[in-house]
Amino acid sequence: WTDLMTDRINSFGLSGEYWVKTTDQCHRIYADTIQITVIEADSIILPRQEICSGDSLYLYGTWWKESIDTTVNLINQYGCDSIITFELRVIDTIRTNETLHICTGDSISISGQWQKEAGIYTHHYQTVNGCDSIAQVQLVVDQVAIRTDSIAICEGDHVVINGTVYSDEESYQTWLPSAAGCDTLYQFQLTYKPLITKTEE
Repeated sequence: WTDLMTDRINSFGLSGEYWVKTTDQCHRIYADTIQITVIEADSIILPRQEICSGDSLYLYGTWWKESIDTTVNLINQYGCDSIITFELRVIDTIRTNETLHICTGDSISISGQWQKEAGIYTHHYQTVNGCDSIAQVQLVVDQVAIRTDSIAICEGDHVVINGTVYSDEESYQTWLPSAAGCDTLYQFQLTYKPLITKTEE
């Protein structure tokens, strides 16, 4: 061989022209040249792949569903290695939780819909990357406080409650605003004090 090896089998790692010489049992000499081309292994780096949580990606004969940086060895058309490097990222679902309070009889807009019943309301959005975003709202309906009272005035007098004048004997109800929480339903009975008569002898 070119490299002076005498084995029947030789190996070369570089492209080039090599000669080989052999002698048969009759001492006849044969010589030949061999042209060897070394095909380098393909090395391909793919752009980063992204999938949404719960999805999977079929790539090079395998289903992938978790974030990973990996290398896959394949055989190309020449029977040589083809090395594929890729990065897969799983985008998590964005979840938001919120608790809202309203008073009995009120309503509130949740995801574009007016709601007045207590409960859990869930809405699915789509983020800029195309994956799901789940917004969950717990709606709590606070009960209205009720206050009752009895007020006695002299006939001809009046009382002012929450900016309204009351003077007649009867039952009333009005809402008393609250700085925090729900308003109070104020129910009261307005009565006249008995007249006191004085008799002089």
